[in-house]
Amino acid sequence: MLGDCFGSTTPLDVASEVLLHHEYDNEIHLWHTYDVSGQSKAIDLTFNHQLWFAAVAYTVGNRLGNSTLINRAGDFFQHLTETMTLLDPGLIHHE
Repeated sequence: MLGDCFGSTTPLDVASEVLLHHEYDNEIHLWHTYDVSGQSKAIDLTFNHQLWFAAVAYTVGNRLGNSTLINRAGDFFQHLTETMTLLDPGLIHHE
């Protein structure tokens, strides 16, 4: 079972472990990737990845009452206008 790898028993616990494993940069309001050995790597510059990560972090954080996940997602959304711009004709550009 996937949860056994993380010492967790529910899918939400596994999701929480994965989300918390990814380093969040409070200065640029984005998450890092990590490699298969578990080492933190560069910031993921794909906007959709960051957006989905924030949405899942907020959802899981709310379900588990995890303020770290809620705060990271909130910080991402609060600073979204600083980390992305819209180009003509509606193309999203991630800073």
